[in-house]
Amino acid sequence: MTTPQAAQAAPKLSDRARLALIALGLHEDGEWVDYPSLCARLDMNSHEVRRAVADLCAAGIVQRRRRYGRTPDRRRTNLTFFRLTADTSQVSA
Repeated sequence: MTTPQAAQAAPKLSDRARLALIALGLHEDGEWVDYPSLCARLDMNSHEVRRAVADLCAAGIVQRRRRYGRTPDRRRTNLTFFRLTADTSQVSA
């Protein structure tokens, strides 16, 4: 595949999605990350990070998992965690 074809085949990601991808690449392989920790790392609000992660999920770069848990103030809720897919983490290594 030539360079122009590869550029067209690459997903078109927003700048925030690219920043989130870089931040996720800094985590160890297979490590699940939650929204609050990524918000703190990127200095963005939760809506910006959620949109960026949604773009990455739609591109097939990130997988998302919801788990039942408790918030720090002990309220029951579904917590969302995400990580790079196995293919993506192997390419970045």
